Amino acid sequence: MSRRDLVTLVISTAAVAAFASFVVRRVYGQRTPQPFTATKIEKFLTSPGTYGRQEESVFAVRSDGSTSEIITRLAPDGRVVEQRRISDTVSRRRVSADGLTDSVTTYKIPPQIALQMGTRPATCNAGPNPQRDRLLGYEVLRVVEDIGRPGRGKRLESWRAPELNCFPLRETVTLIQPDGSQFVTNVRETTAVVVGQPQPLLFFITPHYAERSPSQVFAEFNRRYPDARHRANPTGFGARVLDDAYLQNQNQP
Repeated sequence: MSRRDLVTLVISTAAVAAFASFVVRRVYGQRTPQPFTATKIEKFLTSPGTYGRQEESVFAVRSDGSTSEIITRLAPDGRVVEQRRISDTVSRRRVSADGLTDSVTTYKIPPQIALQMGTRPATCNAGPNPQRDRLLGYEVLRVVEDIGRPGRGKRLESWRAPELNCFPLRETVTLIQPDGSQFVTNVRETTAVVVGQPQPLLFFITPHYAERSPSQVFAEFNRRYPDARHRANPTGFGARVLDDAYLQNQNQP
């Protein structure tokens, strides 16, 4: 693809997104999402109180509700690669683009989900009397969610900004042990927010990537990185569950 073709594609995509946002506002009378781009850092703890590696990412949302998350990671061979998760409400496609394996895994977005994505949330689900604070100049509300069964699971504490479609400006993941003890495993912090339509290139998918199912992505990872410290399991239970969901989604109208 030439640079001229790429520019034409980017401009066309942005125009379609703007038109879709206009139609939603006029036909449904709904408030469209606030467009913005956020820069985030996620820190991983290797043991209680001890930070290990960290990852940088960019999250962007357009006024039509389409989102893009780009995570920068280090490949086993030392290369810096990107993993992109793009949900497009216009084409109704969700794409995971994996720079480790040059793969894309594509899912269809049902019409009702695409419409919901194109509507600004009316509430952040923070309860009737939420705890409030300010981060990066935005009012944020504390939301706590328990994941997993009681006594053994995770707790997600997030501080969500109503002005930014309830986007979490800070998140803390806490592991709950069977004995009731707890320790933080992940901390995600937003370091900067730019309000306005995000750069179209944030929603661009490299055209030479091959479409692969989740298990095929795992197998390709093992083929490319035979000496990787952590191996993927393309035939395990988790891969089969992911493949089943992928295949069922492909059969949707």
